[in-house]
Amino acid sequence: MSAAQLAWRPAPHGNDAGHLLWHLARSQDAAVPRIGGEREAWQAELWETGGWRERFGRPTGEPQPGDHSAVVPLPLPSPTELLGYLDATFARAIAHVEGLAEAELDRALEPATAGESALTVAAQLRHLVTHANHHHGEPDYLRGLQQPGWDLPRGSGLRLPT
Repeated sequence: MSAAQLAWRPAPHGNDAGHLLWHLARSQDAAVPRIGGEREAWQAELWETGGWRERFGRPTGEPQPGDHSAVVPLPLPSPTELLGYLDATFARAIAHVEGLAEAELDRALEPATAGESALTVAAQLRHLVTHANHHHGEPDYLRGLQQPGWDLPRGSGLRLPT
């Protein structure tokens, strides 16, 4: 997608594809250090340590991955920078998951609260997968709204009706 396609919004308050992709990367970036047991997890995020916050022109600590009100006015960097952040967070997550021992999956990330069980490494990983699956189709949907003749990528196993 071009920079203009990534920034296109179906409505003024709606998300654009660039922000949806940023949100996916940012959420994954925030979760991986936490899974690794980092005390100050935000300080271990690539957003801070990899210089991505500066490339996106944002001050320290903002915006958080789920803060929609802060994301809407967030200026997007070039598609190359956005893809770079996505690639970096994905590579880090894969490397981390490949290094996990099965016994670590039951480790609690935070204490249990009354009536609820503790959030474990396995539960956080499951959330990351379902969260990504929830959002992955949204950029395709926005692309289809912009270009009615656009079709899903070859090899996806799906074809839009002609």
